[in-house]
Amino acid sequence: MQRMPTTPLYSSPEPYLFEDSVDTITSQAAKLSWLKSKINIEVVPTSKEDSKKLLIGKILSSKAFPKSLVKEILIKAWNVINDVEVSAIDKNIFMFSFKHEADVRRARDKTPWTVKKEHLVLKCFSPDISVSEVDFSFSEFWIQIHGLPLNRRSKENVLKIGSMAGRALDTDLVGPGSGVWSRNVRVRVEIDVSCPLVPGFPLERDQLPDFWIPFKFEKFGNFCCGCGMLGHDQRDCPDKGV
Repeated sequence: MQRMPTTPLYSSPEPYLFEDSVDTITSQAAKLSWLKSKINIEVVPTSKEDSKKLLIGKILSSKAFPKSLVKEILIKAWNVINDVEVSAIDKNIFMFSFKHEADVRRARDKTPWTVKKEHLVLKCFSPDISVSEVDFSFSEFWIQIHGLPLNRRSKENVLKIGSMAGRALDTDLVGPGSGVWSRNVRVRVEIDVSCPLVPGFPLERDQLPDFWIPFKFEKFGNFCCGCGMLGHDQRDCPDKGV
């Protein structure tokens, strides 16, 4: 019979884990044969309702942000009715516990948000998964489509354009302006933030030269013009020497 370890797999004086520590521990623990035995434990009845008042977020930045600063900035930005409890989970990963679901919807529906110009990926938290399983690879943005000719402005076309940047979710064909004309239309898109942002596309036109249609991402935060990634600017780009 194998002996159970007498010392913890990991201990840290820090209030929460940093960098890739969670992934490292999980990988190391998976190699221990005594962990292969499975158990089935009961689901907490109130967990589903409790999770409706939770959001989890990750700030895309190499800089570490303290919990107090994150709470101060987001409480003001969200304009919530009641206080929000903020817990630091890992480096730049925070759990937000709300008192009422109305405040949750207000924070969630108006994404994206930034903290000191750094993009915050904000997600609903499922009671079925561990914090370490949350996928922060995707975030929702409104994208302004500039210069799209009037005869191409349909919901179907705008959704098709949005699918070039990610998963198109919604459209806004009105935008700023009046009557049938506005400077731009918008599309709501879920984007893979682990990949470079799509800057726009060349529009093919019959009997006219191709025309470049640029995208403008609303409230997307710090952005590198060199590699196209969120989370740093061109001065701090890891690829600038390539």
